Amino acid sequence: MSARSLGIVYGVMACVLWGVTFVIPRILIEASPVLVTLCRYLIFGSFSLGILIYRRKEVRATITRKHLKMSFFLSIMSNSLYYVLAVIGLRLVGVPFGSLVIGLVPITLVLFGREGTLTRKMYESCALIFVGLLCLNYQIFSGDSLSSADHFMKLVGVVVVFTCLTLWTIYGIQNGKYLKANPEIRGGIWTSLIGLMSLLSFISMLPILIPLFGNPFSEWERLSTDVHSKIIFWSLLSGFLASWFAYTMWNKASKLLPTSFLGQIVVVETIAAITADHIIDQSWPNRITLTAVVFILSGTYWGMKNSSSA
Repeated sequence: MSARSLGIVYGVMACVLWGVTFVIPRILIEASPVLVTLCRYLIFGSFSLGILIYRRKEVRATITRKHLKMSFFLSIMSNSLYYVLAVIGLRLVGVPFGSLVIGLVPITLVLFGREGTLTRKMYESCALIFVGLLCLNYQIFSGDSLSSADHFMKLVGVVVVFTCLTLWTIYGIQNGKYLKANPEIRGGIWTSLIGLMSLLSFISMLPILIPLFGNPFSEWERLSTDVHSKIIFWSLLSGFLASWFAYTMWNKASKLLPTSFLGQIVVVETIAAITADHIIDQSWPNRITLTAVVFILSGTYWGMKNSSSA
């Protein structure tokens, strides 16, 4: 298998697992965004710490203070701040819209991660995706049953998910560049370092988050045993498979593929998220959602074709 093919396999595996995390805020509706995020990164951070201790000789030999600072920054962009905002945004606007907006990463990585000037075809690609977003905007803001307060909260949700898009774009560009510039860092070590930093950075954010959303530790004590079991199961899934394992696959792909090509693979995350959402609902997406998906995929494909040939 060629390096590009292997990189694609790694990237697709990561994106499928990330896509599943979009439905976790729906499944764990009894828990606050802070508790959901804390449980995920307790698992991710604890497992990462174990890996770093086990491979401590390699860590001491390769990881510098510069690497620590960058991993802390990237952990905020891709995990701690990103995920708590994603949970809030997905609950306000729903999984289809939230996943489609964050699914714009294929284009934002191409636009901001590529070198040289943009072509007319790239602008056409962005226009197709914009039409898809308009379809989703119409859907979430339409309906006579929505009050002014509901419209305001939907608007807040739109702003939040676009913020998530910005954060992940920064991560995707900077992470790829950093790993290529520092080939001595192995994917598993880098993932574990970001996992530990994700937990530490999220803990550092708690003094700001607790006044806004409540104390997650007190909230845990109030929840029933059944809810505890559900949170633990999904936290294990998101904290290990969709975090440590998925980020390790993504880091491997980042070393094998250019940033613009990596961005194109992220569309798999959007498809996985929408598919999982409709499996939970046991329903088919409506015509507006399907239309939006067609425009998003068409725009992404057009951008993929253009960047691959550039």
